[in-house]
Amino acid sequence: MYTPSLYVLADVVWPALLFASYERGVAAIVTGLIAEFLVLRYLFPMGWKKAIVVDLCMNLASSLVGAVAIPLAGLLWEFFPGALIYKMLHTGTFNPVTWAATCGMAIFISTGIETCVVRYAFRFEITKRRFWAIALANLLSTAIAFVSMIKHPPQF
Repeated sequence: MYTPSLYVLADVVWPALLFASYERGVAAIVTGLIAEFLVLRYLFPMGWKKAIVVDLCMNLASSLVGAVAIPLAGLLWEFFPGALIYKMLHTGTFNPVTWAATCGMAIFISTGIETCVVRYAFRFEITKRRFWAIALANLLSTAIAFVSMIKHPPQF
């Protein structure tokens, strides 16, 4: 499992950056690949070999873009609406609302990237059913990443 260096952890100021480093966990990756493979295989008209190729391509794109996009989304959250929520709840950055928002952003950023790859690189139509099935697969892998971060927090 990927463990961020102490130098990276020293500069963490919002949950999205901390979470992004854990999203690369083996259990989350394997679960996401299998779940998305099943979605591609059974909700799209493609064989298992093509489903493997599409699955790997969309997850590679999601990993590369998401490594920047998820922490950036977290930074934007800090300015708005995070700042308002912190004042209302009299709390700091690491609170349940921010963690839930971070998970939601990770799910929808990944789903957006992956559906774009499926649509534009492989020319498959993205229906509402297909979008939500890919989002559900991302929810599953994101939940595993989140739980692994809770069970095995970074050591400072």
